[in-house]
Amino acid sequence: MRVDKRSPIWVLPYTSDLSGSNVALWRLLKAIDRPEQFKLFLDPDSWLAQEVSKEGWDFRPLKTPVFKKKGGWLTLPRLLWTLRDYLSQLSYYARLDPPGLLFINCLPNLHWMFCSVFWWAQKRPPVLWWIHEYDLRPVWIAHFFRSLAGRLADRLAVVSPIVLENWQAPQGKRGHVLMPNIVPEFHRTLPDKPSVPLSLSSFLWVGTATPRKGLENLIGVMEGLIKQRGPCQLQIVAAVAPQYQYWFNQVLLHLQKISHLELEWVSQVYPLDPYYQADKILLQCPLLPESFNLTAFEAMSAGLCVFSTDTGGLAALAPQDSYVAWDGTVEQLVLQLRAWESAPEYRSQMCERAIKAARMFDGQSAALKFWKEVALLRRPVS
Repeated sequence: MRVDKRSPIWVLPYTSDLSGSNVALWRLLKAIDRPEQFKLFLDPDSWLAQEVSKEGWDFRPLKTPVFKKKGGWLTLPRLLWTLRDYLSQLSYYARLDPPGLLFINCLPNLHWMFCSVFWWAQKRPPVLWWIHEYDLRPVWIAHFFRSLAGRLADRLAVVSPIVLENWQAPQGKRGHVLMPNIVPEFHRTLPDKPSVPLSLSSFLWVGTATPRKGLENLIGVMEGLIKQRGPCQLQIVAAVAPQYQYWFNQVLLHLQKISHLELEWVSQVYPLDPYYQADKILLQCPLLPESFNLTAFEAMSAGLCVFSTDTGGLAALAPQDSYVAWDGTVEQLVLQLRAWESAPEYRSQMCERAIKAARMFDGQSAALKFWKEVALLRRPVS
C-alpha cells in the first residue's frame, strides 16, 4: 500500500497501564508535537488516554476484552461476550480510513496484536515496530513475537543494542534502527553543579514492582548497611499491578521490620521528577537485564548517583564512569560510600558525568530520528 506525507500514522500502544513503554511513547509524541498526523488507539480508562485528553488530542477508543477484568473464572457467558467484542472491533478495524503507516509501540498483548494483524491483512500498511522488551517469558511467547515481527514489520526500531542481540533477527524487511527512549532534561532545574549532601544515608528505589526488578534484594542490603553505617532512609516509588500486590506487601513488611530504617512508600505517579532529589542515591538490582533502564537515566539526568547491577541497556549506552556498576553486595556499597565521604569531589564529578550521559537522549534528536524512519517507509521499495 502506498502512503504519502498526508497519510496518517496509526499508533498502537503496549498496554493500558502506566508502563515504561507507554511513558516512552507519550514523550515521543510530545516531542514530535504533530497531533494532526497521529491516530491513536487507546483504552478510554487508561493513563495514556488521560494524558492525551489533557493535551486536547483525539484518539480512537479500543476497550480491553472482558476476560481481563479482575476476579472470576472465564465462564461461557464471559467467553461469548469476549468473542462478540473481538468481532465488533475487527469490523471496526476493517473500516478504518484513510490508510496510513502503522506504528506499533513495544509488544502489544495478544488481543491488540490480533486486531492489528487483521487490519494489516486488510490494508497492508507499512509497519514501524518499536521494541522495548529485552526478554520475554515463557519461551514460546518470545518465539511467537520474533516470528511475527519478522513477517509484519517493515522496519524494526530497538531502544538499545542488547535488544537486537537478544531478538537474534529477523530484523524487519528494511532492516533495523536504534531508537532509544527520551530522557527528560531534569538537569535544567538543577544548579550548575549538582549538590553533594553531607550525609550518604538516603536511598531511593523507583520502578514497576515486579519480582524481576529485584526489590526484595534490598532487604538484605539495608540490613547489612545499617549494621555497618547506622540508620538509613529508603524511599520506594512503585507502581504495583494487582497480581503482584500481595508479593509487594510482603516485601514492605520485611523492610518495615528492619530497625533504624526510615521507610517511605509512594505510589508511582507521572511525572516522576519530584522524587529525583539530588540528596538521594538510586539503588537498582534487577534480576534480569533492562532493555534501556529508563529509571536509571532519569535519575542520572537529575544529578543522582546510581548504583545498578543492570548489565543490559545501561551498560550498553552509558559511559562506565557515569554510574556505579554494582555487584549487589553490601561490601561494595559501603566501600563506595566511604570513598565519597573522604573525597566528596569524586561524587560531584560522577553526577556531572551522569547528567552529560543523559543529555544524549533528548526529545529533539528522537523526533528527528522518528521522522527519518517515517520518510524511509513512505518511499516505495526499490
